[in-house]
Amino acid sequence: MAQSNLLVRGLSLCALFCDPGDRSAIERQSHRLGMAPTFHEALPSSDALLSFDLLVIDADNGTVAAPRYAIAEIARPKIALVGSEAPSRLQWALSQEVTAHLQKPIRSQGLFSTIVFARERHAQLVGAESRAQGRRFVVSAQIALIRELAIDEASSFRCLRNLAMNTHKTIEQVSVELLADPELRTRPRLQAHLDFQAPGDGRSGPSGSAVAPLRARR
Repeated sequence: MAQSNLLVRGLSLCALFCDPGDRSAIERQSHRLGMAPTFHEALPSSDALLSFDLLVIDADNGTVAAPRYAIAEIARPKIALVGSEAPSRLQWALSQEVTAHLQKPIRSQGLFSTIVFARERHAQLVGAESRAQGRRFVVSAQIALIRELAIDEASSFRCLRNLAMNTHKTIEQVSVELLADPELRTRPRLQAHLDFQAPGDGRSGPSGSAVAPLRARR
C-alpha cells in the first residue's frame, strides 16, 4: 500500500444523495479527519465531480437514476453507502465502479479505513490500466522493429530492453518514442542497441559498444 493513501487530511470529499442521518455522520468524521466534505442532492457535472479527491454515493437512494457514464467514468475513488441488499441496488452500485463500500447506517467511525481502501484500490486499477496500455505500445514497437529491421521477436525485445537501459527510460517510454518517429527505427540508429550485451545477458556481442542516447525529435 502506498503510504500517501493513508494521508487523508486536506482531501476534498463529495457525498451524493445522502440522507440526513448519514450526512451528519460523514460530516463529523470528515471534519475530525481534516477533510472538507461537500454534499449534493442533485448530480453535479462531470467537471465538478473531477474537482474532488473522492466521491461517496448513497446506493440506496431511489432518486439515483443518472446515466451510468455520469458517475462510473469519473476517475476518482468511489465509496458506496450500502444499506439495502436488494440485487438491483447492489447491481447499480457495482455499475458505478465503486472501489469500497460503507455499511449503513453510518456510525461514529469507519470512514477513514473505507477511504484508505478506496484510494488504494483505485490506485491499483489505474496502475493496471497504465501497464496494460504500456504493453500495447511495447508490442506495437516490437512488430515495427521485426518488420523494418528483419529481426526476430526475441531480438526486437532485446533491442527495446537495451535501449531503455542505456537511455535510462522505461521500455514503454522508448516504445512510444520509436512509434512516434520512424527515423528512430532505422538500423544505423539501433544497431548499437541490437549488439549491446546487457550485464548477465550471456549473449555474444561487443560488451563495450558505445551507445548514443536516443532522443525523440521535437
